[in-house]
Amino acid sequence: ASGAGPRHLVFHPDGEHAYLIDELDATIVVFAFNDETGALAPLQTIGILPKDFSGKPWAADIHLTPDGRYLYASERTSSTLAGFAVDASDARLAPIGHWPTETQPRGFAIDPAGRHLLSVGQVSNSLTVHAIDAASGALTPPDAASAESDAEFATIPFEYPFAKLVQVIEEAVRDNLPLAVAIEELRRHGHPDLPRFSSSGWSSVAPAPSS
Repeated sequence: ASGAGPRHLVFHPDGEHAYLIDELDATIVVFAFNDETGALAPLQTIGILPKDFSGKPWAADIHLTPDGRYLYASERTSSTLAGFAVDASDARLAPIGHWPTETQPRGFAIDPAGRHLLSVGQVSNSLTVHAIDAASGALTPPDAASAESDAEFATIPFEYPFAKLVQVIEEAVRDNLPLAVAIEELRRHGHPDLPRFSSSGWSSVAPAPSS
């Protein structure tokens, strides 16, 4: 739509559909993609704002889980993540929820296994790891964090250049690296006190050796 402010485009794993997030009106447009002509045909437009939203829409990032079952988008004014189930027959979206996350979540990534969503706050200088429920696509909300569920949700506060942090996360996902490798990368580059992440959860450890 005119004035919507197209920001990012992602393709479904089926190669036949694409999703465009519009920054200025906080909507997602679902397209059918013709791989022979390169044409995009709009199928659906759906909003990402939570029900109690007030202010100016400011959408940011968009990603699909590797299996193409769920799609997530971030909105910076409300500091929320919106989740959608992807219809297996026509790739249209159905809302499944909104979850609070880091302040002004400009960028986020999903790990290659599709089990965790890593959200970065442009203002908060923190990274939050949300668990993705495989059955519903729901994200672990902040108030569910506990000593027993550290593997499912964690917030890591630190002072770190935002652009570099996003780069580290995006490179980890692109190169099919596990979350533990991305965290270890941060520990080696100026943040040795960050906890390590493994299949057993988060743990505080001695500073990593300098490279």
